Amino acid sequence: MAKIEWNEEAQLLFIAYVTNARTVFGERTAKRWLKERKNIEWRLERYPESYPLEELLAGRKVVYRRCSMMNRRFKLVYFYDDSKDAGPNGFCPWQGGSVKLS
Repeated sequence: MAKIEWNEEAQLLFIAYVTNARTVFGERTAKRWLKERKNIEWRLERYPESYPLEELLAGRKVVYRRCSMMNRRFKLVYFYDDSKDAGPNGFCPWQGGSVKLS
């Protein structure tokens, strides 16, 4: 099972978006976004190569994958390093934030 570690900057951005969602859209929306993140992390831990390839990053040495978050407002882009057998590694392209998934 892969271990997921969020980059501090990406974690802070995610928290800011959820906090803003709580203010603008209500508690229910914020809880739904948190649950969605938990479900994505669960799937990545067990099946890191299950999401589709990221077409915009095709042709690179590393194979990038993506999944949509928060009602398709954001896209989580990552890559899986199976040579380490520790799990996925990647980044979130919104606002330059990165997510280390290892």
